[in-house]
Amino acid sequence: MKALALVCFLYFVSSIQAISPVNLFHEEWQLFKTQYSKKYTTDIEDRLRMKIFIDNKYRIAQHNKLFHKGLVTFEQGINEYSDMLQSEFNEKMGQKSSNQRNTEANGLPSIRFTPLHNVNPPDSVDWRTKGLVGPVGKQVNCSSGYAWSAIGALEGQLASDKKKFQGISVQNVIDCSESTGNKGCSGGNQHHSYFYIYKQGGVDDDVSYPYKDAEEPCAFKKENVVTRVSGEITLPDGYETNLHESVAVYGPVAATIDATHQSFHSYKGGIYFEPDCGNKKDEVNHGVLVVGYGSENGQDYWIVKNSYGTDWGEDGYIRMARNKNNHCGIATSASVPML
Repeated sequence: MKALALVCFLYFVSSIQAISPVNLFHEEWQLFKTQYSKKYTTDIEDRLRMKIFIDNKYRIAQHNKLFHKGLVTFEQGINEYSDMLQSEFNEKMGQKSSNQRNTEANGLPSIRFTPLHNVNPPDSVDWRTKGLVGPVGKQVNCSSGYAWSAIGALEGQLASDKKKFQGISVQNVIDCSESTGNKGCSGGNQHHSYFYIYKQGGVDDDVSYPYKDAEEPCAFKKENVVTRVSGEITLPDGYETNLHESVAVYGPVAATIDATHQSFHSYKGGIYFEPDCGNKKDEVNHGVLVVGYGSENGQDYWIVKNSYGTDWGEDGYIRMARNKNNHCGIATSASVPML
C-alpha cells in the first residue's frame, strides 16, 4: 500500500509539472492559431503575438470575474483579434470614420428629423426578423465600417420598399466615393457615402461588385445599379428618443460610435456599458447599424450590427446600453437614407 501511495504521489507531482502555466498557455496559443488559421512571418513575431494574446486573456479573465459576480452587464471573450494590441486593432478595424461633411457633401438633399406625432413605438423592435437586415459583414483589414453602416441602412430601406431583401455593394462605395469625401480603406462617413450614390445615380448590387477587403479601382457599372438615393434624414445630435422613434418607424439606422476600447475589442455578449466611452462628435469613430432595441431585466439596450464577422460578439452583433446618456455616442451622428 505504501508503494502504491508513493507511485500515486509521484504521478501527481509529474502531472502538475506537465500542466504548468507555461505549458498551458503554449497549448492555448497553438489552439488559437489553429482555430483562426494564424500564421506569422518569424519566430520573434510569433512570441510577440503570444505575449499580446496572454495579456488580453488576462484582462478578459479579470473583467469576467466582475461579470459573474453581477457587477458588470456584459462578458468578454477570446476572438480572432485577440493577438492584436488595442492601438493596432483601432488602426486596422475601421475606427477612422469622420463625422464632418465636406463642403461638396452639403449638396446632398437632407431632411432634419422631427418627432412624429401620434406615434407610440413598441416596447421592442428587431428588424432582423422582418427581412430588412442582411448577413453580418467582415471588414478584415479595411477601415470600411462607414460603408457597411451606410449600405446596411440603404438595404433596409430598399427591402422595406420592395418587400424583398437585395444585397448592395459595400465595395462600390469604398472604391468610388473619394470625390465626395471618403478615403476608401482609410475611413469615411455615411453622409459622404449617400452623396456619392446620389451624385453617381445609383449603386451596384453586391453579387456583381463583391467585397474585396482592399481598396481597388472604381468598377461601378450603370447596368448593375440596384437602387438610388434621393437624400437622407439626419437625426438631431445625441437624442436617443429620436433614434428610438426612427428605428421603430423607418427601420435600420446608420450610426457612429466610440469603439476604441479594449472592452469593445473583446466583447462577447450581454449589454455593453463602458464607463470611459465618449459620446461627442469628435469621439465617435466607427460606423455601425442600429437594427432594433429592447430590454432585459429592466435594462434597455440597442441591437447593433457590426462588421467584424460573426465570431465577434453575439454572432456579429452587440447590445449596447440604451437610455444611458447617449452611451458611446450611439445617437450622435445617426441618419437614414431616402430612396
